[in-house]
Amino acid sequence: IFAASQGYDADQRRRLTFIARTYLEHEWAGPRSDVSLLEYDKSLGFAGHDRVFPEGYAQITDRLAEGTDILLGHGVTQVDYSGAHVDVLTNRGSFQASYVLVTVPLGVLRAGRIAFHPRLPKGKRDAIRKTRMGVFNKIFLKFDSVFWDQDNELIGYIGSQDEDWPEIVNFHRIAGLPVLLAFSAGTTGEKNELRDNAELVTCLMDCLRKMYGQNIPEPVGHLITRWNQDPFSLGSYSYVPVGSKQSLRRQLAIPVENRVFFAGEATSQFFPATVHGAFLSGVRAAYEIMLADAKADLMKDGQAGFDIYV
Repeated sequence: IFAASQGYDADQRRRLTFIARTYLEHEWAGPRSDVSLLEYDKSLGFAGHDRVFPEGYAQITDRLAEGTDILLGHGVTQVDYSGAHVDVLTNRGSFQASYVLVTVPLGVLRAGRIAFHPRLPKGKRDAIRKTRMGVFNKIFLKFDSVFWDQDNELIGYIGSQDEDWPEIVNFHRIAGLPVLLAFSAGTTGEKNELRDNAELVTCLMDCLRKMYGQNIPEPVGHLITRWNQDPFSLGSYSYVPVGSKQSLRRQLAIPVENRVFFAGEATSQFFPATVHGAFLSGVRAAYEIMLADAKADLMKDGQAGFDIYV
């Protein structure tokens, strides 16, 4: 991009720079000053294209959860694997299991919201400390009617300020709804989490008016995410900062004493920050648990699998 900027004036170069840093932050959710350029492209490609589910991810998760006893409203505070069984302490009592699969987001582990007894091995603690959690937020605006380009899924705005909204998704093309979705990630995403809803809506509408004119209608509704402030997430997904390595994700995934197992997008070395990476990490952890179960000869009752999901 910088090579291609030769011959452009200062404002055009500023806009090209805006595109470059936007791509980096939207891809990895971390501040552009902190994302490792040496490591950010170490993940692998995946067949197929990006997809939006008009009815939401519940279409998948509800199906996968069929026949599974899931306890909601149980905040886990400690995982104790010092005894013969693993004890999981929650705000509604404790549970015992032979194995525990920890899938909480990296932000929760970094914040120490769950205590482990004994402490996790140094290699895993270092991997948790050296890997970062980024923010990738969304703002949805709903209108009475469509005034924008109806045939394009993505509307790009090449601005020059952090406050601009470079990527806007046309939900009318995807789901037949008069809805626009804009992204806010990295440095800008962190700043925007501190702004109130009215201010964010006004800022996005300013960009839309620059593209479609001053007479476009006001939105009739909005929905805004704030993942950094979600106590059960503390961020959107993980990235590798300057000075760290993508290989640290292997340490995040390694089981502890073959009783405490780890899954989630942050543990996926080749597909981090993706839904398929999170899903495949769960498949990997399932095989690890079944192997540990077989080695421990804990299949006397003919059943294998998980005791507890965390």
